[in-house]
Amino acid sequence: MSHFEALPADQKSVLQLLLRQGKGYDDLSALLHLDADEVRSRAHDALDALGPGAAGVPSGKRQEIGDWLLGQQEPDKAAATQAFLEESAAGRSWARAVAGELEPVAGGRLPEIPEGADDAAPAATPIAPAPTAGPRVSRRGGALLIGGIVAAAAIAVIVIFVVVGLLTGLAGFLIPLGVLVGIMTAMILFGRFAQSAQYASIAGQPGAAAAILQSLRGNWTVTPAVSANRNMDVVHRAVGRPGVVLVGEGSPSRLGSLLAAEKKRVSRVAYEVPIYDIQVGDEPGQLAIRQLQKHIMKLPRNLKGPAVADLNYRLKALPQSLQMPKGPVPRNARMPKMPRPKTR
Repeated sequence: MSHFEALPADQKSVLQLLLRQGKGYDDLSALLHLDADEVRSRAHDALDALGPGAAGVPSGKRQEIGDWLLGQQEPDKAAATQAFLEESAAGRSWARAVAGELEPVAGGRLPEIPEGADDAAPAATPIAPAPTAGPRVSRRGGALLIGGIVAAAAIAVIVIFVVVGLLTGLAGFLIPLGVLVGIMTAMILFGRFAQSAQYASIAGQPGAAAAILQSLRGNWTVTPAVSANRNMDVVHRAVGRPGVVLVGEGSPSRLGSLLAAEKKRVSRVAYEVPIYDIQVGDEPGQLAIRQLQKHIMKLPRNLKGPAVADLNYRLKALPQSLQMPKGPVPRNARMPKMPRPKTR
C-alpha cells in the first residue's frame, strides 16, 4: 500500500478534490461546511504525512510549499516559494518527496520543482525518467492488447460474412454487409473497453458518481454536491424523465440520514414526483460505480418533457441547505431577553 492510500479518509479526499477536480480551499469549505482554515489544515497534515518528516524545513515553509504544490497560492506568493526552493536544498528535497507521492493522483498537474545550483551536476544523470518507464510500457501494452482484440473481432466478423457469401453465391451482398457489421462490432467493443477504463480510473474517488451522472444520455439536469457533511459524504441530484434521483457517496452508516434529509427537502417542491435515493460505493448494500448508469437508465419514465422542465424550475427556487455556524456551539446558551416596555 502506498503512503497516499494509507492516509485517513478525510485527508485523502481533500487532496483528491484539490488535485483532480481543481477545487480551492474556499470551494471545499462551502462544499463540506467546514472553515477554510480547517480544510487547509487537513491538506497540510496529509502532506506532512507524505513527506520525509521535517527534513530541516520549518513548519511554515512546509505549509507554503504545500500550498504551492496544490496550486493554492497567489502569483506573488508562488514566486516567493519558487525563489525559496531555488535557494534551499532541504526545501527542494522535501518538495520532491511529497510530489513523488502526489504524482499518481495529480496526473501531471503539479508544478515543476526548480533546480538549485547544487542540483546542476546530478541533473545530467538520466535517473529521473527510470521510475516512469514501467507504467508507460504497461499502458502502451494494454492499449495494443485492446486494439488487437478489437481488430481481431472485426476481422473475424468480416471473414465469416465472406465465407458465407462465397458458399451461398451472395458474395456481392454479404461482403459489403460484413464490412459494415465488422466496423460496428469494433466500435461497440472499443466503446465498452473505454467505458470500463473510465470506471476503473474514477472508482473510489470523490465525485465519481457526479461524473457518471453528467455523462447520462437523455435530458438530465445534474447538480453535484447538493448536500455534504464534515466526513466527505456527498449527495448529488439528477432530474429527468424518471423523476428526482439522489445519489450518495460515502459511508452507508452516515449516508442514510443525509439522503433522508435531502429527500425531505426536495419533496417540499417536488410533490407527487417520484424521488429515488441510491448509495454508491463498495460497502454491502451499496451500488457499484460501474452499475450506476445502467441502474438509472432502467428506472421507469414517469414524467413528460414539460413536467421535467417545471420540476427543474421549482427546484431552482428551493433554498440551499442551511449550514451550521462556524465554531463550537455553546452549551446552556439562552436567548437574550427583550427589554420590557415601561409602564407609566
